[in-house]
Amino acid sequence: MKKTALTALALLTLSACTSNGDISLTNPLDSLNYFKEESAKRIAAPVFMLPRTIKANEFNLKSYERVHEKGEPVILYIGRDSHHTGLSSPESRNPVGLRLAAQDAMTNVIYLAQACQYVGDHDDCPSEYMDEKRQSPEVIAAFNTALNNIRGYHNVSGFHVVGYDGGAVIAAALAAQREDVLSLRTVAGILDTQFYAHINNTPYSDQSLNPVDIAPQLANTPQHHFIGQIDEQVPPAIYHSFEQAMGESTCTHMTIVPDASHEDRWVEQWKQLRRKPFACETVEEMAPVPFEPETLDKIGGPKGYSK
Repeated sequence: MKKTALTALALLTLSACTSNGDISLTNPLDSLNYFKEESAKRIAAPVFMLPRTIKANEFNLKSYERVHEKGEPVILYIGRDSHHTGLSSPESRNPVGLRLAAQDAMTNVIYLAQACQYVGDHDDCPSEYMDEKRQSPEVIAAFNTALNNIRGYHNVSGFHVVGYDGGAVIAAALAAQREDVLSLRTVAGILDTQFYAHINNTPYSDQSLNPVDIAPQLANTPQHHFIGQIDEQVPPAIYHSFEQAMGESTCTHMTIVPDASHEDRWVEQWKQLRRKPFACETVEEMAPVPFEPETLDKIGGPKGYSK
């Protein structure tokens, strides 16, 4: 009851004023969006990640960017999708993907939000892109446009992509489609959306990409996947389904992270986890055995044959 009252009070407060006290936010959704955007800024600002809105086809994608070394790769984080809406949305109360990016001390770090997040009024984004089409081909195309924009805007050479939750779907698609994606990492990643829907008793939509369908294209991409030990939403079986679909590969690694649930204990451990290797392993070929006919003749040949 107390939490409900506090939530209502927070909405009323946000509905009454904005940061400069001049504009009244009368729509509860506008108030919620304002709260989410302000929360994101407070996470990004202390680590000098500056907000920017990228026009990407029919979408506006929100990014928070810190790029100091031109001509070098970017660590690109993609957060969870919008399949949760309203006050109970995990994205509104705990933007794990952005918080992971804020923990990354590299000089070139960008967080790229999913479609319809942190960009103002939800009326500007059709509802299906927050539901059954949240990873549809047109959304993937928008992310490709955004990465092209980032390359030109910052003059960077490529991307090491990190996807959290549903952001792993977008990250996998970009890694499969683009030659400038240098590596793929996922955190509690939904790497088989159909299996995920089955075990979580949620609707499955074939209008969005399922990473299992493109897994074979990722066999030669350096990658590391992190699974929470106590994550009931994304258990190791989801990763194993993706790995099996990929086929034989020396480029994929997986780590089960102790004490990590779907949302908790990732940010605290990320500085150590992100250092784990993701390069493809080198397989040493055995030297061929020299063929010596004389030796073979001596130890065996047609019966009765002697040299």
